[in-house]
Amino acid sequence: MQNRKILGIILLVIVAAIVTVGILLPTTILKKNKHQPSTPRNSKVTFSTSSASTLTSTTTKEPDPIPTDAVQGIVYGVYNTSVGDDSKAATPGKGIGQYITHESPGKACDGNVSTKYVSFGPCSEGTSYDDDHGCGLRTGFFLKLETGSTLVNGLRVCTANDLLERDPIIVSLEGSNSTGTNLTLGASWTLLYDGPSGLLLDPGRRKCGPIQYFDNIVEYSSYRFLVSGKRRKADCIQYSEVKLYSV
Repeated sequence: MQNRKILGIILLVIVAAIVTVGILLPTTILKKNKHQPSTPRNSKVTFSTSSASTLTSTTTKEPDPIPTDAVQGIVYGVYNTSVGDDSKAATPGKGIGQYITHESPGKACDGNVSTKYVSFGPCSEGTSYDDDHGCGLRTGFFLKLETGSTLVNGLRVCTANDLLERDPIIVSLEGSNSTGTNLTLGASWTLLYDGPSGLLLDPGRRKCGPIQYFDNIVEYSSYRFLVSGKRRKADCIQYSEVKLYSV
């Protein structure tokens, strides 16, 4: 009998302990959770990455002109010559049909804007040109390229050091694959361009106008450049460079 009482007391203690633990344990867990930040079930963790961006300045590179070295270094000056006409040879001097000796046709193809080609055409140096718009017009040059046949579809004219009234405003370019004296014949030349020089808006002295592009798919070994219009009245025409392009 005594043993049964002891066993009953032990069972009551065990039951009481279980009940106490059952009540206190959830309460403790709840309190602990209150002090910890909760993460929503569907929350997203976003990682921010910072990358340095480099600003690249894009500029269009200007094409290089083709070499205009002439065979044997000879550039032929002409006057009284229009598109399709036979070339009439100009000579050194300061009179009609002449050009300044040290400002010869070759200076227009030497790659140096500090030199220039000066041509008088139907006038002479110091001619009174008040009523004459023709001084220096219908003049120019032709050359045979040392590099041989080359495609050209652009040209650029550069001003000389002074006197903007002498600037060429209307120009032409012809191509030929003839040789020898046949290059003096107008029938040997094919017209490629006849229009503005790009100098109507004065770029300044010893400066080049924009490239004048034109359609052409034929390679020529020789090219003829002529001036048919200038900025204002003057006793001659002058320019520092004529650059040819293949683009």
